[in-house]
Amino acid sequence: MDRFHIVVSNYKRLSGFVDNFHKIRNFNPQRDRVFILDCSPEGEWHNELETARRMVDYGLTWGKNVIFVRRRNWAQNFGAVLDYYQWLLKGYIRPVSYNFFMQEHYLDTERSVNVDTIPDNCTIDLDAVEQLFYSDMEIGCAFMSRLGVRVGVSMPGVSDLPALGLEGREDTPFKDTDGAYLYQLAPGGVRRAFFTDGGNYIARPEPFLDYFRKYPDRLVEGNGGFGFCVVWELRLGQILCDLGLKWVDLYHGVNFRNLDELDAIEARLGRKISSYWYQNMNWIYYYGYDLFPEEAKRWVNTFQPITE
Repeated sequence: MDRFHIVVSNYKRLSGFVDNFHKIRNFNPQRDRVFILDCSPEGEWHNELETARRMVDYGLTWGKNVIFVRRRNWAQNFGAVLDYYQWLLKGYIRPVSYNFFMQEHYLDTERSVNVDTIPDNCTIDLDAVEQLFYSDMEIGCAFMSRLGVRVGVSMPGVSDLPALGLEGREDTPFKDTDGAYLYQLAPGGVRRAFFTDGGNYIARPEPFLDYFRKYPDRLVEGNGGFGFCVVWELRLGQILCDLGLKWVDLYHGVNFRNLDELDAIEARLGRKISSYWYQNMNWIYYYGYDLFPEEAKRWVNTFQPITE
């Protein structure tokens, strides 16, 4: 059995991963493997392939512990996650103890920096992470994120937005700006499960494989659009939260399994180490009805027919 599979979803920016691979400490070529799942445009993917070949400069062996796979451009980086889990279930690749999912720009703190980029001046030690998981079987995932863990929040009514300074700003609750809504709970908002920005996290595969054995069609169905991807970002976190597993924040050196425990940590620290994401019920209704069926049902019942 392999130890770590680093699964990189790539779309035209693989140099961000290859140039920064040194930020992954203690990669063991005998026990760990890198899977690069590329969905770059037809006329450009050969350049990404050549970039991938530079991984041999780190002592990796092409085709053995660094594998480049072309995949359809579906569901952005979460399509790569779903494809990978499908391969595990079908036995196309060897079993593994831990998955490390990341977008191609996750390690790059100079180019394409976003909220789903690793914090500045940070590295991730695979030996330390392995020991962390080995010491506590209740750990669901480990992550390192610029905005800490994300807390999904039900979208408040339009009348509540002025309290967060969002009145008249189209779609702002679904965008990452420096607005206060990132760290303040809007009136009417209900906090829900945790998730990580961009689906960049380390986890044991078993909870997710059990889920997909129960719902195999979800590995392949869906339109693959942006809203669909955001719902998968939420759903992957919800799977772990429903099981009551622990979330480990590698950057802040804390762990928690529910909102009460997170609140207690933030109270002790005297600052926020999490941020809020206000969920779009339109996306939930069409792509994630299973997550909040009663609320989705109430939401669709508020539709007003066009009479003019």
